[in-house]
Amino acid sequence: MTDKRPMPKRGRSLEVLRVIRNRIAAGAYPLDTKLPSERSLAEEFEVSRVTIRKSLESLEADGMITRRPGLGNIISATEPVEASVSPNVGFVVQQLSNPYYSAFASELEKILRMHDLNMNLVGTGQNPQEELRCLRKLDEQQVRGVLLCTPDQLHDPGAVTDFLKQRLPVVVIGARQTGVAVDTVDSDNLSGMTAAIDHLLELGHTRIGFLSAMAFGRRDERRELTVEILRSKGLEPGMIVNSDSPDLGGGRLALDRLLEESNPPTAVLCTNDITAIGAVQRAFEKGISIPGELSIIGYDDIPMASMTSVPLTTVAVPLAELAELAFERLSARAEGYRGNAIHLVVEPGLVVRASTGVPRRSQR
Repeated sequence: MTDKRPMPKRGRSLEVLRVIRNRIAAGAYPLDTKLPSERSLAEEFEVSRVTIRKSLESLEADGMITRRPGLGNIISATEPVEASVSPNVGFVVQQLSNPYYSAFASELEKILRMHDLNMNLVGTGQNPQEELRCLRKLDEQQVRGVLLCTPDQLHDPGAVTDFLKQRLPVVVIGARQTGVAVDTVDSDNLSGMTAAIDHLLELGHTRIGFLSAMAFGRRDERRELTVEILRSKGLEPGMIVNSDSPDLGGGRLALDRLLEESNPPTAVLCTNDITAIGAVQRAFEKGISIPGELSIIGYDDIPMASMTSVPLTTVAVPLAELAELAFERLSARAEGYRGNAIHLVVEPGLVVRASTGVPRRSQR
């Protein structure tokens, strides 16, 4: 005989849920038998059918009952069935061959391995319109969440918002996104660019340019910050060049355009190491001395930055820390955290190598 007692005014659906769970576990409602109807349960527990329905929805979500048309609610398990959690985490990058993404993926893989997780790596082929397709693909694979590595801005913020509404956790690795309630992690670009500019000023450079290689008209926060920082120090930035090609070829082309100026800068900052290395290669081909005639600074400190013919001065991003923060935010979202978007930055540091030096007296 089952107990019958009035439910407390608060938490009625939770109390009903607890009692029915206990009855199923004890065998009062055997497997493969029909649960009493909503009306019967409402009368027994002296609650509304809406309250009963909420409890039944929880039991169904737990896998303890199954709704069968024409038959009602059938007991399908004697204890909550844990939802199958995917061991895979999606990682979307712009270019699979980019050494920066390779280095980040290596750090991320170490963290995932510690948690018995795998990485589903997909690339957009530098086409920002592919972001949505990649998200859909990973959603179909039922990954537990997605880390989206994008330079400074999302191509389709609305699409990411839709996926967030579907509770597919997404964390963006890149600059803070405006208009999208999504967690982000990034390098502190303001701190990094300030350190690079201060280094050049200490060396005596006053004509400082910038080489950007952002595809498809994307915003380049580091370029914008360079202009702001130089003006705050009473200097007008030198030539700003964008090649629209985020690879070594883009850096080479950007340097060609820079050198077309009648009075080119004595130093250039680059949006990343790939652009800077491309510029160093092109300078070598044209017989331009680095740093004798031109100082070059990159950003990221990818492994090959120290292996070039002229080791590159660069702003180093602590990728291990960046990957750890990104994974922590993704895990929190996957475990049900529904708070406001959180934006985290890691502190970069300047690494001085051979690609920067004092400008020649005639260049000042």
